[in-house]
Amino acid sequence: MTTAEVYADFARRQASGVSPSYQRLAYAVARDDDLLALLDSLPPPTRQPDLLFGVVRLLGGPVDEPAAFHDFTVARWPAVEAQLRRRLTQTNEAGRCAVLLPVLAALPQPLALLEVGASAGLCLYPDRSAPPEATLVVFHTAVLYHVPASRRSVFVDLVRGLPLAWTRPHGQGMTWFG
Repeated sequence: MTTAEVYADFARRQASGVSPSYQRLAYAVARDDDLLALLDSLPPPTRQPDLLFGVVRLLGGPVDEPAAFHDFTVARWPAVEAQLRRRLTQTNEAGRCAVLLPVLAALPQPLALLEVGASAGLCLYPDRSAPPEATLVVFHTAVLYHVPASRRSVFVDLVRGLPLAWTRPHGQGMTWFG
């Protein structure tokens, strides 16, 4: 996905009905060539919409009006960039897993859950003693994006060779491998 697509997707899937101001900002950033060029100079994990909006708010910038947001962000880009590079978002992976229950229930049972993420194993309780014939489900969370690309590709190549279901973050669905 391009950065513009990420922001439009965020507006449509995550901010819609939850945060009208973040939805407006995300759609505006998705169409703003100046901001997209600045964001594209950063590593992908630091381009997250909620991280950008949080950093601008942290620095005292406006998050209600897209034109004012644009002006503030462009004028103070060195400070915004510095904060984007040193901060991370924190997510509720355990809470997000609850919506997967119907999908997980439809998979061949029993399940073995492998979580790659930040919930400190909170999503792993059902996997206390999975038998070898269990269907492997990998919970791919935002943390994986913070692993260097070369190490991440080693992990992806390893699990891609296994018969498993791989969940992806932020409503991107489930992929079957193997």
